Amino acid sequence: MTASRIFNKLFSLFKIQIMFTLFNNKAIMTPILMKKFFPVFVIITCALSGAGQILDAQTHKRLFHSQEQAQSAYSPKTHTGIPSTLRVLALRVQFRLEEPDFSGTTGNGHFDLRDLRNLPDSIRIDPPPHDKRYFEDQLEAMKNYFSDVSDGLLDIQYTVKPDGMNDAYTLNQFMYHYGITGTQSIRDIRLAKLLKDAVTIADTTDNIDFSQYDYVIVFHAGVGQDFSNQDNTPNDIASRFISYDMLKKYDTTASFDGIPVNNGSHKIRSGVIVPETESQYLVDPVFQVDVFQEIGLSGILIANFGSQLGMPDLFNTANGRPAIGMFGLEDQGAMNANGLIPSEPDPWTKIYMGWASPVILTDSANFHLYPRKLAGQNTVYKLPINDYEYFLIENRQKDVVDNNLFPVVISKIDTINENRTTIIDTVYM
Repeated sequence: MTASRIFNKLFSLFKIQIMFTLFNNKAIMTPILMKKFFPVFVIITCALSGAGQILDAQTHKRLFHSQEQAQSAYSPKTHTGIPSTLRVLALRVQFRLEEPDFSGTTGNGHFDLRDLRNLPDSIRIDPPPHDKRYFEDQLEAMKNYFSDVSDGLLDIQYTVKPDGMNDAYTLNQFMYHYGITGTQSIRDIRLAKLLKDAVTIADTTDNIDFSQYDYVIVFHAGVGQDFSNQDNTPNDIASRFISYDMLKKYDTTASFDGIPVNNGSHKIRSGVIVPETESQYLVDPVFQVDVFQEIGLSGILIANFGSQLGMPDLFNTANGRPAIGMFGLEDQGAMNANGLIPSEPDPWTKIYMGWASPVILTDSANFHLYPRKLAGQNTVYKLPINDYEYFLIENRQKDVVDNNLFPVVISKIDTINENRTTIIDTVYM
């Protein structure tokens, strides 16, 4: 069974309750309560990547504590411009065949089309053949994920090219040409070149009307350089969302405004690059030997596409360290269950994307906070603590079959207006 099929059946496996607030430009995660072995976290954070831009987009209105029981509020502005239906074009791209196999990359440059699905002791997560149906399954998992976390507001339609089951666009360069080591700037330029070369060969090979698609994803042969630089294949290709700014670093001509396709009538200004699989040999840090790690592609694919949709990074982009960790898609949550079941976007991101509207909690009242599977929609409570800060509270629970979910009761939220503070006296679970 491919990881994407497992994901389609089980992606609600990991549900973690989270409390989340914005606080200037800090990133701190502090556990405040552990009851019945169920973690609750307060996360004080702001996206560290483009923080000024995000804060501008998240302009906060002055919050007054109302004496009403609760009121729906939508004080942060949402990320706009995303249509309800997105059309995604996925391109399968391989490289010049390595003869002999180059030791600095994983694989020989071509897609693995061996059928290992039913062999004993074989690969269990995302086994080959990595053919057209395999990538359609990956995209179906991504479609189901975003439909679910957006409460059905986002519908993704996808097309995989080329049409043949085992076909791929073959570039003239070897894989290591795009996975070159060096500074981050040099690597970014080569990744931008890969997107450009992939789009160009698809445009010149097939009659594709690129104007019919909103986004482009490139699936390339090989594995991703996404987990460790201490492996024995340093020339594998990193997975990335390639922005327009990255493309402009590659093509520095003043007239460049995107990758031209369809005889110049249309331009591609961004794209996502991901590998055929993330399962690979990594060096054990203790014994210094190669250990094969089976890793699902879904998490990396969904997180990078989330970046293309406009979700901000919520890890420290200066040093790569986590901020909200496994509780958010755009941090370590993409790799929950070895990439099989990525975390939902955190509550702040759901609001930012327009997929949730918080309910403001008021003084001295009891509230039942239901998990999304029980409530039938994203439910986020907003608890103001002063003019510019607030908690966002969401109930997440681990339950595969949805037969043991329960609400959280929040009792006696007392606001001390003189000190502009808010105290949660009791949280029952």
